[in-house]
Amino acid sequence: MNDPSCVLTSAELDIFAGAIFDLGQSSTDRSPREIAARALFDLTRAERLASYRWDAKTGKYHKPLLINLNPKHSQHYIDVLQHDDPITPMMRNQRTATRIQDVVPLQHFESLTFYNEFLRPDEMYHGVNVFLRTGSDVLCDFRLFRGPKSPAFSRRDLLMIDTMSQYLVKAMELEQSNVAAMDILTAREQEIAKLVARGCTDADIQRILGISFSTVRTHVARCFEKLGCANRSELAAFISHRHRH
Repeated sequence: MNDPSCVLTSAELDIFAGAIFDLGQSSTDRSPREIAARALFDLTRAERLASYRWDAKTGKYHKPLLINLNPKHSQHYIDVLQHDDPITPMMRNQRTATRIQDVVPLQHFESLTFYNEFLRPDEMYHGVNVFLRTGSDVLCDFRLFRGPKSPAFSRRDLLMIDTMSQYLVKAMELEQSNVAAMDILTAREQEIAKLVARGCTDADIQRILGISFSTVRTHVARCFEKLGCANRSELAAFISHRHRH
């Protein structure tokens, strides 16, 4: 972001740097998508934000993350409108953050039933979409909007979204690898690892599961070995990171 028009203020730099730092951590209680969503919402001065995960198996968007939108909005989209959405498929072909009106002419956009019946009631007029990918696979998207009385998103906004997206993709790839890594644990080991993450001692686990103390210690040691964790704190952080959405 070397363009002088894209220089961040001190406050914006704090938001951006803080989000990048948090995306690199495994101990935060927020998911990578939540971290990036809040930062992008603030940095771009968006008025509405919706983000969806993509399920390649079902070919559907799911797991909405919303800022300043009623949950009924996303539920209606998931249940009814996502297959009748004429905008998102066109935006999905873009490889970087793109303004809707750069792809869908404004006059056509304003004539769409999708806009008038779904977006317009929530004053979602000026829009930007970005689709985060690992290889050819879509991980999730961000859909940022401003109302008709606000200015359109700028080139500066698009650059911030794209820059943040690079860090978010790496964080989400790590998150996915952590989920896959859990599969190498047995069902009992996963159960014990989750109890460790909740702060349970070996004696607590012995009492909760009704197994011997030595068996607990053996399972904990195997969790450390299989997941590459040096201690209980690292194991707890690993489990916490995995269970964020």
